[in-house]
Amino acid sequence: MATPTTYFTICSANYMPFARTLHASLTRHQPDARFVLFLADIVPDDLDANDLPFDVVEARTLGIETFPDMAFRYDIMEFNTAIKPFCFQKVFRDQPGSRAVYLDPDIYVTAPLTRLDEVFDEGAELILTPHALAPLDDGYDPDDRRIMQTGSYNLGFAAMAHATDTERLLGWWADHMRTRCLNALPMGIFVDQKFMDMAPAFVEQAHILRHRGYNVAYWNLHERPVARQGDQYTAGSDPLVFFHFSGVDRKNAEVFSRHQNRYTAADIGDARELLEEYKAALASHDEDHWRRVPYAYGTHKDGRPIADFMRKVYRRVHEDALSVDEDGLFTFNPTLYNHRSDTLLDHQGAEITRIMHEVWRMRTDLRTAFDLRRERDRKDFAAWYRKDGAAQHGLPPELIPGYEPPADTPDAEEPKGPTDLDVDPSLPEAVTLVGYLKTESGVGEAARNKEAALRSAGVQVHRRTLRAEGFANLEDGEEDSLEDARILYLHVNADRTLGTLGTLSEKERLGRYRIGYWAWELRTFPSHWVAAADGLHEIWVPSRFVRDAVAERIDKPITLIPHPVVINPGDRAKGRAAMGLDDPETLAVATVFDTRSFIKRKNPMGALEAFRRAFPDPKKSNVRLILKSHGPLDSDLARQVFAEAAGVPGVIVKHQVMTGQDMADFMEGIDVLLSPHRAEGFGLNIAEAMGRGKVAIATNWSGNTDFMTSTNSVPIDFSLRSLAPGDYPFAEGQMWAEPNIDQIVHALRDLAEDIALQQKLGQEAAVTIGEQFGLERIGSLSKARIDAILTATG
Repeated sequence: MATPTTYFTICSANYMPFARTLHASLTRHQPDARFVLFLADIVPDDLDANDLPFDVVEARTLGIETFPDMAFRYDIMEFNTAIKPFCFQKVFRDQPGSRAVYLDPDIYVTAPLTRLDEVFDEGAELILTPHALAPLDDGYDPDDRRIMQTGSYNLGFAAMAHATDTERLLGWWADHMRTRCLNALPMGIFVDQKFMDMAPAFVEQAHILRHRGYNVAYWNLHERPVARQGDQYTAGSDPLVFFHFSGVDRKNAEVFSRHQNRYTAADIGDARELLEEYKAALASHDEDHWRRVPYAYGTHKDGRPIADFMRKVYRRVHEDALSVDEDGLFTFNPTLYNHRSDTLLDHQGAEITRIMHEVWRMRTDLRTAFDLRRERDRKDFAAWYRKDGAAQHGLPPELIPGYEPPADTPDAEEPKGPTDLDVDPSLPEAVTLVGYLKTESGVGEAARNKEAALRSAGVQVHRRTLRAEGFANLEDGEEDSLEDARILYLHVNADRTLGTLGTLSEKERLGRYRIGYWAWELRTFPSHWVAAADGLHEIWVPSRFVRDAVAERIDKPITLIPHPVVINPGDRAKGRAAMGLDDPETLAVATVFDTRSFIKRKNPMGALEAFRRAFPDPKKSNVRLILKSHGPLDSDLARQVFAEAAGVPGVIVKHQVMTGQDMADFMEGIDVLLSPHRAEGFGLNIAEAMGRGKVAIATNWSGNTDFMTSTNSVPIDFSLRSLAPGDYPFAEGQMWAEPNIDQIVHALRDLAEDIALQQKLGQEAAVTIGEQFGLERIGSLSKARIDAILTATG
């Protein structure tokens, strides 16, 4: 009699389409396979688990005595991996003497897993697959060092036979998973996976499966090229049995896996067909719906999100697992987070709380900017946290020092909060625009331009000005108006939305149709900011890139309304004189960045490298690079950029805040705008330069692709790469573009030698921006949507 085998996977509800796709692919090749989904979640109310073609076991029924502690201690990825040994134990309790095969939910089976039965029959009790059978040393990510950090064996697959050694292994593994299943590479831990490096030593009958067709993925495709032969696939010299689509991005046709930078979808040969087949299977199981299903253990009992920082505070305070009641543990407890940091010795000048310290620990830029051993830096960090930090990370106001809750008024009618979305049809057909309307910054300029576009289309606009600390603020201009309007338009990003709503009076807020204008520079929108949409009726975005990122997370109307590109008259002679350019024939190439806007994203180092290589003797070539920047110079990276600039001949540094007229003169004085950016939400500086008839050389990725083409600019090829921690907020799992510097070098030389090419591209650029992104065009688009809203709410 054959030994019974259970195949199982683990996921939360948002990954249900992956589990269903895995099950369908497995049973297509093994129709009688027993399959179980262990749900690291709670079955959603709108799902009848009995309708699924497999058994569903909620993790809370596994009998883990410290289950609430694990569910609170770990983020969703850590929790999904932490319960794995307990799932194996459950299978063996239900079927003593059986076999169990774990498969990650993002695996796609292409052939029967017959080799497993053969290896088990030969006496194996544990079967693992190594990440790779050959070195990864070609300079891409992941490489051998990354594999050494994350573990020799990929735990997207593991197979065990119920035996004495595997019982001992599972007991040891489960004990560690209660508190040590951390995504913490600096500590030498990578969730459940790194622990399995020791498993072959603990289980005498362990087998390392070297069949190249098992667990093919981005980390071993270099040694296992996939080829199609009729209806079958091969991986290297072996038949392909299952492909592990870790990091798949169904919405982006270019991406093979967002966890690596070695391959694009175009580079994977016949595996591209399999990738498209897999994406279609996910879509057939309603992935667009399921990925928005909330995680049951992602919020407190009152609905407040549990931020990763909160989990880190909890496990720093409670290193050992607690046997506690779930309701009590998941009740929001500000005292836990607001207690002064236990590990910071000096609190003189500003008390740093546990949650504040955790935010500081998690961000490289904050650790660089604020040395918490110094009183001045503690004060500055505390001020930043109160003003921006808590809101940026979706932390509730109760976790801001000095917060005072509204006074209880039990006898009065409870006021409606900012998520009350009833619209009062009696309010006037007008728009209140809330934004940084007097701030000298990119966000302020964009708000003023949007105001001008609305008014150019005949929309009645009332102002509500926000002030930004740390920026120059204009003191002249139109004053605010308190007149009523039916539409409340918040020209602030997601991280400021709920905070801005909270600063408005009830009269300004209630009964209004609320629009938020959001930008974001990476492909995946931060989950921390999703709750900001609760206070809005709809969201406007400046580009397709931002639209796609927001739409993936938020189920609200999303309207694409680009930034209007306003070309204020500039004086070329004054602009060039301010740059120190005496020769009118000198080619002026500019790169522009704000040191507060994450320097790595703008990539001025790339601009410096390209210029240095293109023009070893810039005087002879009569070319200059103007490094235009503003913002504080208190980070190591900012100092590094300017130190590098000092060593490159022909570079002119202009580090200053410019008025609107000064900036218009500057932009008029340049000839080429160089933007080797790694990501842009829109690219307003690029668009403005093009609108003035300047040539833009820019990375052909993200928001600027809405207006850049090969006939009006110089789009630069790129490769996608994973962000490192600290590169940008919410960098984990994200990718951005690495521009081709060689191509920039050639483009700079071509433009320096070909005046006709400059003129041709500049003329086409001015036409594109003028016709598609001018005030009248954007005003007309905005008014059309506003009219529709007023009609629907009237």
